[in-house]
Amino acid sequence: MSTRRLILAALLCGLAILVAGGLQLVRLSGSDTVVAVARVGESASVAGVRATVLGQELAGPLVLVTVRLEPGTPVADAAAGWALNAGGLRAQAQPPAGRSIAPCRGASVGAGATLTCELAFTGGEGRPTVSYSTGGQQRLWALGG
Repeated sequence: MSTRRLILAALLCGLAILVAGGLQLVRLSGSDTVVAVARVGESASVAGVRATVLGQELAGPLVLVTVRLEPGTPVADAAAGWALNAGGLRAQAQPPAGRSIAPCRGASVGAGATLTCELAFTGGEGRPTVSYSTGGQQRLWALGG
């Protein structure tokens, strides 16, 4: 194959990549994705689990979040699926120590039952949100500054 044909093939490949990228940008510009963020005290249904963030408290470097779960099917670990999103970081729940509210970690809740428990997260910078993910669905709650 001659050098001219290789250069022509490379130019055609580059042009095809530019056209594909332009089409993708046009496709994405038409989608208006809006993420609903609940407030503390609001309930949300996440894959058959009714979840409510009841409150938050700062305790040194920890953000303590009180939640209530009302599942339609049994939940083996109430802390599974919860995360704190702040400052571009995602922190998984850890067990709070020496608190009056039961920790969520390791707590199970049966179908139709209600569990109120507490999650502890290492805090981050910025405006934090708490997310709950289960069954391929996710919901966010905005925490106060």
